[in-house]
Amino acid sequence: MWDRTRIHFERIPSAPTDRALYRFERSLPEFVWNAAALEGNTFTLPQVQILLDGVSVGGKRIEEADQILALRAGIQFMMLRVREGAFELNKAVTDQVHSLVARHEAIASGVFRGEGVVDGDDPGPSRTSALQRDRSSILTAINAQPAS
Repeated sequence: MWDRTRIHFERIPSAPTDRALYRFERSLPEFVWNAAALEGNTFTLPQVQILLDGVSVGGKRIEEADQILALRAGIQFMMLRVREGAFELNKAVTDQVHSLVARHEAIASGVFRGEGVVDGDDPGPSRTSALQRDRSSILTAINAQPAS
């Protein structure tokens, strides 16, 4: 269960938006590689960097390349919204990010688990509503933090 008291937001140093975006963009291959590796993707960091530079990587499955490119698309979507001053952490944004990141993997990308209609994959109303409550609580807690 989400417990916002366990997160010490005051310990997170703040930086100007342009500086934070610059640092994040420079680290994009590492973020993408880490996220893909957590999902079992076998690309190495150098291979991720090559793919993100627009060059195919021989001997790798298309599905793995698609996953890496989709992760980049989701991150770039968020970075663009931040750059434009339009980023909000809400259901619409998280659904949009999910639609980009999971477009090759999820049966129903762009909707939260339990909101889409997929035959034979019903987590049940109590499980679905608990997940939606947790998501809502997390978003509310994060958005309640004062901007620095």
